Amino acid sequence: MDKAKLILVVEDDPHIIRAVGVRLKAAGYRVLEAHDGLKGLDLAKKALPHIIIADIRMPVMDGFTMLTNLRATTGTSSIPAVVFSANIADTAKARAKELGVIYFIEKPYSFASLMQAVEKALKPERLVAPASGEDAKSVSIQ
Repeated sequence: MDKAKLILVVEDDPHIIRAVGVRLKAAGYRVLEAHDGLKGLDLAKKALPHIIIADIRMPVMDGFTMLTNLRATTGTSSIPAVVFSANIADTAKARAKELGVIYFIEKPYSFASLMQAVEKALKPERLVAPASGEDAKSVSIQ
């Protein structure tokens, strides 16, 4: 990579955000972290990351509200998003799809499925159809 891609991780669980951050950095990405949707919204507008990985249920502002605001803002409306959540209800998946989320990953998740979603979301052509043998908990929703 000439310049490492910037990934914003928005997650309220300190253990998850630390684990995801460490692994993404080890894979060569630059990582920004926010512990709630409001901080994530602010960081996304300032830093313009290449991708956002967000939880849905968080304090202060949830992930859907954060993404709704980002989609309505010039400059952040087309940032690819991946969500991971324990809330796997069809209504949550439908809402994620409405917001242009590329992948919805069920918690607990495998880091391999998260990395695969990140790599596909960062491709210019955004080929996001699940690969053969992909972790069954990772669902392409586009």
